[in-house]
Amino acid sequence: MTRTTLSRICLVFAAVFLLILVALPPLFSFLLLIRTGEFRFDYLLTAELGWFALISALLLMVGAFLQGRRQGFLATSLSLMALLLLFLLMMLRNPPYALAIVLIVLYNLNLLALLVADYRFLR
Repeated sequence: MTRTTLSRICLVFAAVFLLILVALPPLFSFLLLIRTGEFRFDYLLTAELGWFALISALLLMVGAFLQGRRQGFLATSLSLMALLLLFLLMMLRNPPYALAIVLIVLYNLNLLALLVADYRFLR
């Protein structure tokens, strides 16, 4: 198996994990809306499924570096930022609402940035 093939496999799996991570909260909210008739969006679900973020960040870094591109630094920095935000979300107990909202929004935006970077690496 060549480096390019292994890189593509890592990047595809990273994209799948990131899509799952980004798509699960709206899907669960939609299913809850159908079942109970009330709309509740669980913003913390992406943080609770942080192991998807860990796996996808690792696969994205490996795939980017196997391709030998200079964007491997972008993948590494975005991955480390996502892991730092995930760590902060998990370690804070009863944070102020403003801080919690900012951290959750930054974490979700970082996941979207990782997904966009993964798409650009696959092109």
